[in-house]
Amino acid sequence: MMKGKRVLIVDDVISTGGSLKAMEALITAAGGTVAGRIAVLAEGGAKDRDDIKFLAPLPLFNADGTTTVVGGMAKSVDHEENHDGTVTFTFRLR
Repeated sequence: MMKGKRVLIVDDVISTGGSLKAMEALITAAGGTVAGRIAVLAEGGAKDRDDIKFLAPLPLFNADGTTTVVGGMAKSVDHEENHDGTVTFTFRLR
């Protein structure tokens, strides 16, 4: 099923890259080729990698509830706490 196919790996959050490496190994073992890697958020040193595209670094929350975001494809990131306690992030792309 994968043999000869180009595959884009998409992840929600990348940190160490271990999950991506494992996925790449599976794709290669199945005869596929990794065409690219993308994540929604990059955590820690992952934001400094040039082999992975991402929308924004994982926001760091300040004591006043604002976020500090540097880098990525996002121009800005807003967040809103929902009534059920979850948080919704809105990314504005460059």
